[in-house]
Amino acid sequence: AEVLRGRRVIGIVLGFAAVMMIVLPEASLPDPAMAVWVLIGLVAPLSYSTENVFLALRRPPASDPVILLCGMLIAGTIMLTPVVWATGTWVELWHPWAATEWWMMLLIAINIAGYLMFLELIVIAGPLFAAQTGYFVTASGVVFGIIIFGEQHSAWIWIALGVIFAGVALVNPRQERVQRVR
Repeated sequence: AEVLRGRRVIGIVLGFAAVMMIVLPEASLPDPAMAVWVLIGLVAPLSYSTENVFLALRRPPASDPVILLCGMLIAGTIMLTPVVWATGTWVELWHPWAATEWWMMLLIAINIAGYLMFLELIVIAGPLFAAQTGYFVTASGVVFGIIIFGEQHSAWIWIALGVIFAGVALVNPRQERVQRVR
């Protein structure tokens, strides 16, 4: 089991503070009314954290991450198919592909590879450290926004990214020599 030490609590608090630095200051969001939606968006990281703890506690000891991921993707497909059909957002993949379909396939491949690494990270480093990957996802979103969409950010965003990395460094379990359970 993971031990929640003082420096790790500080790391978690820093990660949350970084999110607040993006949401709360006047110069960070284009419209202050968007802050409510960002806060609602924090439901997703809470869900991921719950998943991390559940996987750490209930994952069969010798389970294969590929089989776990296949089960997760099949369950997700079963749950989302009615929603996709009801909203008319189904994407047909049997016609000649345009750029959209190729980008979708790339995102699917990245998602699969990332989730396989994530499942292993929970075993290797524990659910608390694995949860910190959400902060790297946020930072990646900022970087890709700059590269792909030419976005420009306020100083608050850059300070928040620095705080995110400081928080991740404090949560890092390397000092504790977590033994891999395999």
